[in-house]
Amino acid sequence: MRDCGGYAVALHWSMGAVYDVGPGETMFTGSDVGWVVGHSRIVYAPLLVGATTVLYEGKPVGAPDAGRFWRVAAEYRIKTVFTAPTAFRAIRKEDP
Repeated sequence: MRDCGGYAVALHWSMGAVYDVGPGETMFTGSDVGWVVGHSRIVYAPLLVGATTVLYEGKPVGAPDAGRFWRVAAEYRIKTVFTAPTAFRAIRKEDP
C-alpha cells in the first residue's frame, strides 16, 4: 500500500480539470517550492501529465518592473499561471 498514491491521482486529475494543462503544454508557476502547493504544482503535477513548468523565482514587482511577470509568460507561451493571489495584488498595485 502506498499512502501517497491518492495525492498523485488528485494532482494528475487537477491538472486537466482545474488548470486545463496536459501533455506538451507549459505552466507558469510563481510559487515557493517550499510550500506544499509549490512543490506540488511546480514539480509533481506537471511531471505526472507530461507538461513543462516555467518556474518564476523572485518578487513579481520592482525587478525591474511589474510587466516582467507577463513578459516571461508570453515568451514561453504559457497556457496557465499558478501563483499566490498576493502576487497578482502586488502586480496590480504597481501596474493596474
